[in-house]
Amino acid sequence: GTLRHSCFQDRCTKPLCDPSSSPQVYTTAHLLRATIAYMNYKVAGITSIGLYIASFIVGMLISSFLNINIVPGTPLPTTFLLVQVALAMLMGAAGTTVYFMKSGVPASAKSGLFFGAISVVVGFVLDFILFIPGMMYGYSLQQLASFYAEPWFWITLISMLMASSLTGFVFLRWKQ
Repeated sequence: GTLRHSCFQDRCTKPLCDPSSSPQVYTTAHLLRATIAYMNYKVAGITSIGLYIASFIVGMLISSFLNINIVPGTPLPTTFLLVQVALAMLMGAAGTTVYFMKSGVPASAKSGLFFGAISVVVGFVLDFILFIPGMMYGYSLQQLASFYAEPWFWITLISMLMASSLTGFVFLRWKQ
């Protein structure tokens, strides 16, 4: 006769080829929705604001320590730009660590990346909020656009996102 089940069965009532006994397969979209659903947006927003303020203060301290006058439209020394990238990575990792410790969100590379993305969005919003009063003191929209057009800005931003994601991955491994 024909075999009813062609899979190996060992001391169970269902064969291994039965769909109900196989592990559930998650799609990328399902995992993305689950990660977004588990984010603690309040803690992420507050941590991102703190990270924004801290990066502003540290940037000003570094520019005064290196004796660099930051004037919109003038090129900055490469040393300063490299220090800024390194500091963005360190501060992104520190902010991500604080987020995971305070939020109760399970750590993962994806959660770290999402926290980094939230930090970037908060940074853009704060830049525009702070830019509006700056317009009264002579800053133009072109100066803000030239800041965002700088390749070093995007390198710093991507470096911070990578550091946030890597921190989530390391934090996950450390907690196990």
